[in-house]
Amino acid sequence: MRVVIKVTGKLIEEPDLLRELACSLRDFRREEVVLVHGGGPAISEMLRRLGLQPQFRAGQRVTDEATLEVAEMVLSGKMNKAIVAALVEAGIPALGLSGRDAGLLRAQRASGEDEKLGLVGEIHEVRAALLRSLCAAGFLPVISPISSGPDGSALNVNADWAAAKIAAAWQGDCLLYFGDTPGVLADGRPVPELDGAEVAQLIRSGQADRGMIPKLQSALYASAAGVERVLILSWAGTDTLERVLKRGENLGTRVRQ
Repeated sequence: MRVVIKVTGKLIEEPDLLRELACSLRDFRREEVVLVHGGGPAISEMLRRLGLQPQFRAGQRVTDEATLEVAEMVLSGKMNKAIVAALVEAGIPALGLSGRDAGLLRAQRASGEDEKLGLVGEIHEVRAALLRSLCAAGFLPVISPISSGPDGSALNVNADWAAAKIAAAWQGDCLLYFGDTPGVLADGRPVPELDGAEVAQLIRSGQADRGMIPKLQSALYASAAGVERVLILSWAGTDTLERVLKRGENLGTRVRQ
């Protein structure tokens, strides 16, 4: 089974939860697992420390040169290595990478309305063969979404989209988006399943908050590309991965094209 896990929020910011994730992953060493991480709150915190104001548009970060420098420092440096360290401590041979390493993720500048986001990229190529080789050698890749632009320079890429593109190119069986809310909520409760029309309605009506928009859009992309199970969920304790991957439970919200 090939599994892409996208993590952000408390799951990687709180040491106890990160240790839980790491220990849980030990039970899935026979599976091919790739971890993709965000780190938006940490980027925003560092920007504010430096006297810069974070800016967003439709749930995605507006990225100028200063913001990109901070994003790469936080994502490919501090956050990536903290996750790798936790996994290694748990006995997992994790390998930290950014999308720039070995040209793993190649992107071009966002176009259309997204061009206003600045130095933000849309992934057009994933070196899936590299991921297959790393997993075959027993490594668990931990990927920062900072990607290579056309001239080799860095581009900021939304981590949800990076996870979806990787899952699609790698022909993943399952894509799990872990966040701080237990799925897509309606009246405070997770919606069990959403299709493309329902996702479009949520976005059009404004019911999907800004951070959920790229998550929903990328989840639909992954589903349409052939990823069998795409779930938006939160960490629910040490048996979360067992429930989802071994017992087949659809925790949170399942997104289908």
